[in-house]
Amino acid sequence: MFHRDLVTKTLLAALFAAATAHAHSAGTTQSSSGVPGEGDCTVCHTVGPVGTGGVTIKSSDTSGTYQAGVAQHLTITITDSTAKRWGFQLTARLQSNQQIQGGSFTPGTDSQLFCTNIGGVNYSQGTTCPPQQPLIFAEQTFDGTHINKTTAVGSITYQVDWIPPADSNAGTVVLYVGGLASNNDGDVAGDITYNSRSVIRPAVVPNIPVITSVLNPSGVQSTITQGEIISIRGTGLSPTSRSIQDSELINGQYPNIADGVQVTIGGQPAYLMVLDPSRIRAIVPKTDALGFVSVQVNNNGVSTIPFTVDLEPVAPAFFLFNSTYVLATHLDGTAVAPVGANPGQASSPAAPGETIVLTVVGLGPTNPSIDPGIYVPDGTVANLTTTPLVLFNGVGTLAQSATLITGLPAGVLSVTVQVPSNAPDGDMPIQIQVDGVQSDPGFYLPIKR
Repeated sequence: MFHRDLVTKTLLAALFAAATAHAHSAGTTQSSSGVPGEGDCTVCHTVGPVGTGGVTIKSSDTSGTYQAGVAQHLTITITDSTAKRWGFQLTARLQSNQQIQGGSFTPGTDSQLFCTNIGGVNYSQGTTCPPQQPLIFAEQTFDGTHINKTTAVGSITYQVDWIPPADSNAGTVVLYVGGLASNNDGDVAGDITYNSRSVIRPAVVPNIPVITSVLNPSGVQSTITQGEIISIRGTGLSPTSRSIQDSELINGQYPNIADGVQVTIGGQPAYLMVLDPSRIRAIVPKTDALGFVSVQVNNNGVSTIPFTVDLEPVAPAFFLFNSTYVLATHLDGTAVAPVGANPGQASSPAAPGETIVLTVVGLGPTNPSIDPGIYVPDGTVANLTTTPLVLFNGVGTLAQSATLITGLPAGVLSVTVQVPSNAPDGDMPIQIQVDGVQSDPGFYLPIKR
């Protein structure tokens, strides 16, 4: 009786072991990928001998990072010199909360998906996982165990695609894989379990530079012209915040590239004067293009969406003393300033009948012509080819002279003009006109008798 009971128990144990081994050959219902607190292949396969192999995960993206929602092809390799049959289980979890799935999988030829809810109460298998079973495992199919191999082959590989979280704010993802190297003897004992994991961080996506406006020196989004100094406003335009130094000029001309930043206007490289993430001051290059053209900023290989501006033969604009008053000086070089503009200093408005000097840009060609972006050398006399009108409260006064200012980029001119003798006290509207084109309205010259 004793002998018969022993034989019966032994036979039942063998049948149970064989049945268990067969069932798990087609995929386990256990969480067996080595996630802390969930277990690995030793949940069903008793601890075998210490193996000399391992399991690895290799991604098609070798950077160790992921782009949100961009699939990576994974190769899982199990190595063991004694194994004749194989199995694996792979899952992805957020590092911040390992009970949250970190993306999804698309199984390969010898793999399938095992889906479960948190706690593993319900599960299903197939090629996709339903929302009510958010934890996803990739593992071998029955054929994927390579059951017909009768001799050791050294290693086996499985192919799975991993689709990372759609939001890179999900943070770091950990891929866990459990590998089983079996001796294929029909018993759950004697098999070897290997575990591995791979930490994948979200890629650092560069800030995409954006242009929000292109302004003339008066701060108006208006027409521009070659040689004009413009301000390009936006975000992410430059990695640095600084002015271009004299040592960076090339043959007296401002550079086209600095700190990895380049500006193009109508496809031509502009000249850089000031860099800042939110503003670039640049000089419009010499170009034959007219009409609507594109302005783009390239910040170290990443370009803005083209911003459209109107580029014309002339685009007159004042430099400003502040946001309201034009930049002007008396003949002695002191600033024309409204009352109270400089606390602690005497105010200095222009007087009726006085000759003043205005600082203007965008008035067109000079004789001799000097290319944009070049510092005008000392001693140079280059006069505007067309004499402009200065409009005081809408009434035109012919300028006495209009000349490039030495020591500044070509295109910046001093315009000398006499203030009307009948000008009243107060803020007088002022514009400048050349070839029938007027500067933007809304700016003033302070007058006081």
